[in-house]
Amino acid sequence: REEDCGTTNGIILEDLREGENEVIEGLQDRIIGRYAQDDVVNPESGELIVKANEEITESLAKAMVKANVTQVKVRSVLACRTRNGVCVKCYGRNLATNKSVGIGEAVG
Repeated sequence: REEDCGTTNGIILEDLREGENEVIEGLQDRIIGRYAQDDVVNPESGELIVKANEEITESLAKAMVKANVTQVKVRSVLACRTRNGVCVKCYGRNLATNKSVGIGEAVG
């Protein structure tokens, strides 16, 4: 019902690991289709990679990993402030269509 709930909260994603060394799911795969909560900058150069509230595409995710970004704060349904339902930016990409979820689309 809403494009953006305006939340300032999100969740931090990083490589999903089992034990200390085994990566089950890499950061790149975990952030594609999500919306960045904050600006993401290259830790060495300070160059902006992704703006806050921008959808993280495959190419942006690759750029973050190449720049050695290890954590990204993203929008999440867990932090959504929409009164009834979930806003588009907190939900992210519909994995069935590979496009941003539409307003009013069932996501449950």
